[in-house]
Amino acid sequence: MRVQGERMELYFATQALLLAIVVPALLACLGAGVGNFVLHPHRPNALGALALGIAGSVVLAVVLVRTLRSGTLIASHDGVILRTVARTRRCAWSDIRSFEEEIRLVGMNSYRRRMLVIYQAGGKGYACIELNQSPRRTPDRIADMARRFNGMKASVSSVSGAETCSNT
Repeated sequence: MRVQGERMELYFATQALLLAIVVPALLACLGAGVGNFVLHPHRPNALGALALGIAGSVVLAVVLVRTLRSGTLIASHDGVILRTVARTRRCAWSDIRSFEEEIRLVGMNSYRRRMLVIYQAGGKGYACIELNQSPRRTPDRIADMARRFNGMKASVSSVSGAETCSNT
């Protein structure tokens, strides 16, 4: 967690596993397309293999960039930004009722994990799946985050920016 004035940034280490999968796949796609084109340029499908390799590499590069920025919760005077691999959520402070810690089941094996849940003013809760830890771990970073973010919400008196949560 990094605190800079009235801005808190929280990063979790979900990136390492995803990077271990995405980077070799990116290199394999690019290498296969370029290698096939360089070694066998006379084959009729060599150019297609090159195009397919480059297209796959571009898609994986986008996933790589999203992965590097995933698992991030940024709270500033303007509101909260939560980044995951698939989407980015932005919420103004007026749209957030509270931050709470809950123990939920995660994954196919239903592991019990502490996670941060953001409750919107309408009562709907959004579980930050990337922001989790084992219930046995001490100190409890998730409860500490919930306290800090609730304190930050209480200290923000005026809201600027979007009036509702938005997804991008």
